[in-house]
Amino acid sequence: MTVSLNTYRDVASLGANVRFKLDEQAELRSDGRRNIGNIFTRAWDCITRSDAQVASNKAIARDFVQALREQYGDEIANTMSRDLSAQLSKGRPLTGYRMQQVMEKAERMSDNMQANNRQLLDDCLSELTDSALARLGDKARGLDRFTAAVVIRQAISDSPEFKEHGFKNALHVIMNEFGDDGDGFAQQQFVEHFQDRALKTLECRLLISDLPLDKSVQLDVDHMTTSKGTMQDVRDRLGEQGFDEEDLAWMHRQRMHVGDTVMRFSPEQVALLKSRGLSIELGLQYLDKGIPIHERTLVDGYTDDQVLGVPTPLSGGAVSKPYDVTYGESRMVYKEPQINPKTGLESGYGPTSRLLGIDPQRPQMTVRNVATKAVDELLGFDLVPETGIGTLNGKLGLVMGYAEGITPRYDEDLNTTAQQWRTISLCLSAEHDDPLQAIKDGNPQAVASMKDLLEATDSRYELNVDITDSPMGQRILAFSRGTPQEQEKAREILDKMLGRIEDGHVIQDLRITTTRQRGDEVNFKDPVLRRELVKLQLMDALTAQGDRHQANYIVKHDIEGRCTGIVAIDNDQAFGPRVGNPNDLLFSVMQGAGVQGPDGIRRAGTEGLNGVMLPGVVDREMKAAFDAVTADDLRASLAGLLPSEEIAAAVMRLAIIKTHLETLEREGKIIEPDEWGGERATTALQGRYDSYVGRDRAYAETLRQDEETDRQNLEDLFTV
Repeated sequence: MTVSLNTYRDVASLGANVRFKLDEQAELRSDGRRNIGNIFTRAWDCITRSDAQVASNKAIARDFVQALREQYGDEIANTMSRDLSAQLSKGRPLTGYRMQQVMEKAERMSDNMQANNRQLLDDCLSELTDSALARLGDKARGLDRFTAAVVIRQAISDSPEFKEHGFKNALHVIMNEFGDDGDGFAQQQFVEHFQDRALKTLECRLLISDLPLDKSVQLDVDHMTTSKGTMQDVRDRLGEQGFDEEDLAWMHRQRMHVGDTVMRFSPEQVALLKSRGLSIELGLQYLDKGIPIHERTLVDGYTDDQVLGVPTPLSGGAVSKPYDVTYGESRMVYKEPQINPKTGLESGYGPTSRLLGIDPQRPQMTVRNVATKAVDELLGFDLVPETGIGTLNGKLGLVMGYAEGITPRYDEDLNTTAQQWRTISLCLSAEHDDPLQAIKDGNPQAVASMKDLLEATDSRYELNVDITDSPMGQRILAFSRGTPQEQEKAREILDKMLGRIEDGHVIQDLRITTTRQRGDEVNFKDPVLRRELVKLQLMDALTAQGDRHQANYIVKHDIEGRCTGIVAIDNDQAFGPRVGNPNDLLFSVMQGAGVQGPDGIRRAGTEGLNGVMLPGVVDREMKAAFDAVTADDLRASLAGLLPSEEIAAAVMRLAIIKTHLETLEREGKIIEPDEWGGERATTALQGRYDSYVGRDRAYAETLRQDEETDRQNLEDLFTV
């Protein structure tokens, strides 16, 4: 970042012989005083100058020239570079005296250049005005000559070329001295250079004449000229149906080029934004965050002025943190799309996204949730909560209805120090006499080895952790105050857990925590749950949802524990164009030649996907819902939200699902909506590979077994 010329002016006043340098923060600092002794001391100063000092001196000289360039333009900066050649090429120190001399000379050159340019403008204004009006022809009616001249003068005098380039130079002076018309030649060059700008200035004036603009946001030809379109294109995006005075004022404050900025939007996008009164600032967030400007994505109701109370951070979201937010009467979850600093990709994009074929350069992860809601509404399944786009603290993000209930899978942190430290200690002891002390001291090698070992078990560690209030801490305290045998057991446990009791608190010098998967008690025999899961399975088949694991839906229930419905959450891993057949969403079965699908094809599944194949039973209402959806309906529902190739893949999946449902009907596997507790449904939902019910029931049993093993390990630890 270049230091401003004003800063150089300020520091130059510190003394003529003071030398300067740029520090690590690119700030100007004194670097002692110039040696002004005899020629020998000066020579010695030059000889003993280190390479680092030479590099630093060159850096500040380059920065000084850049500051001059930003203030006066290339012409003067290039001239001043010659005066600073010793500093730029040889690395001599830049002193306050040299700065002052150069800045004074640059200012004199600029004043002289501006005076000559103003005289040329006075001499040429009449010709420029007449030429521009003539070239406009009938379009110039209603624009008087005096107004045209005023507008052209202002446009030319404000232009960078006028401020930074001298149009009358030494050549013209020499021509005058030798009897040639140097002044006339300079005027001719001036007119040739600015005649197109004069014409565009008047065209711009005519285009924006009906815009109600305050002087502070007055548009000029520079703001209306862009390589992305004509001035008429820019004008089409402004005014009553486009970006208004407030938007223009914001762009001026942000020092944005108006033409380039508004041309990022199509006229249709501008009209959509203004139909909801949304600003260009918010519109740019749509573009920058990859959220299409669409009827379904327009902010409407979920805005900062509707927020009640204080938003509460929720768990999850390593890159983009979710928040529990109340907008008016609606409790919602807000999540802002961000870029993952480790991958450089949008938060949410990962291995599953790649398997689905989602474009990493334009992943649009946020809008995939919105598109899933659109499909849910098209089918009439009512599985996806209210989903839209809203703002929190001025930032555009995804807003979804808050779902309350239980989930077949969630994560729980378990203290596994006693189980893991012995193995880790043995591995580290080859290089460290006291592995624990090495970790506590932050030994880089020990810490790196520790992290590598823990990564294999999805674990992490912390130092000096107070676990007094945890169930384990309370049991240790109770043992420490119990019988002699219990006290001895407490000491044994503390030794295994690298812990101690200090002032009534249980402290672990090092705690290892492992994430374990747990599950709420879910009754997979419940007919409502069965029906809802099959509906979810069908919807996911249509949307190519590749990550519908057991933690990505919520089971709602009444006070008696009966299922009343499910809520599909985290719906962004969907609509990848690589999955044309929904049966290909099958998770990795790791079973020899794989399993045979309903289409007769054997599949081994795919590692990284969490889907299943098409179901072996549906009810009549589900089939009717798909019968009612045509390919055109699906295209219309997704148009403008997703790329065309992803919509085409969804249409292909729709056709395959319809064919599958016709086959089920011929085979007598269509049941009534109230038959999900019956024998036919029970039999058809046994499989793990073609049924969410069968898959998740088997997984729940595995979780119960794992939890029992962990519970037994804990009991063994405390057994006296």
